[in-house]
Amino acid sequence: MLLVVVLASAIAIYFEQEKQLARIEARREALAGKLQEAAAELSEMRELQQIVGSDAYIERVAREQLGMVRPGEVVFTDR
Repeated sequence: MLLVVVLASAIAIYFEQEKQLARIEARREALAGKLQEAAAELSEMRELQQIVGSDAYIERVAREQLGMVRPGEVVFTDR
């Protein structure tokens, strides 16, 4: 009888650990994705830091935030 109880406890512990391992693995994958996003954002911020104040930066801000274009450029809009 004691053997059955010990065996049942061991099996229950095993399956609980498998569930915990699956949760940990899912969390690790989610965090790895966030880490990649953060690394991409850091790279973009470093690029911006290098060009702040330059003509390229001013043009980028004018185009992206103000919607400005150079004279003679053709603007296509998607509706």
